[in-house]
Amino acid sequence: MLVLLSVVRDYTHRVSEVRDFGQHSAEDYGQQEVAMGNCEKKFDMKITLKMIPIFLIGCMSGHVYAQSGIDSMKKKMEKFDLTRLNQLKKKHKTEDTLADGSIVKYIENADIIQESVIEPNGLFQTHKQYFRENLMLKREERKFYDMPIGKVIDYNRTGKIISEIDYDALFPYSLTNLTKDVLQNYQVDLLKDKNFGIQRHIEDKTNPYYELHLYNGNVIHVVLISGTTGKIISETYTTLKK
Repeated sequence: MLVLLSVVRDYTHRVSEVRDFGQHSAEDYGQQEVAMGNCEKKFDMKITLKMIPIFLIGCMSGHVYAQSGIDSMKKKMEKFDLTRLNQLKKKHKTEDTLADGSIVKYIENADIIQESVIEPNGLFQTHKQYFRENLMLKREERKFYDMPIGKVIDYNRTGKIISEIDYDALFPYSLTNLTKDVLQNYQVDLLKDKNFGIQRHIEDKTNPYYELHLYNGNVIHVVLISGTTGKIISETYTTLKK
């Protein structure tokens, strides 16, 4: 009996944790709110000793689903430092050059402050968004031109991870592979040339692909390439009217 009472107390504590998380993330992340809400309703039912295993399986699995398999206890307590931005504002500027030649740019609105660092070669960028209300980190991501690379991570207002996508893990056929093959097959150097556009698609995470636009005058050559095998999915040409 004492063991069962201890289990019940443990579930009561879990309800409180779930309820707290749902309140923090509901405003920006509706899916998590729905999943947590369903779990919370199960706990509102009258607890009986026979129902304890059901709560364990149902609500714990709901919690994992809402978190998409990530560690909800992992935190990053990074806050935005207003010092540089305030100094730039005094000079009526929104960007600055760092010692290594990188350019840092700031964008603000009523809800967020975004800091973007563009590396000297102009190819790679790091973007961080912060909640304006408490200056806590909201999102961090890295890009090659406008294409996401590495991890895109979203946080709630207390620093807990609520979403994490590892683009490089989803694309076994890497950016390095793509750069080599595009140079060989189309004579376009993704690290030097500027006459192209590139994006990654993960609508179907089991079949990720690259969308490559190669520009030649008023003709756009669109190539779709498997992010898994590197095989060409399709090639089309579009002529723009002058």
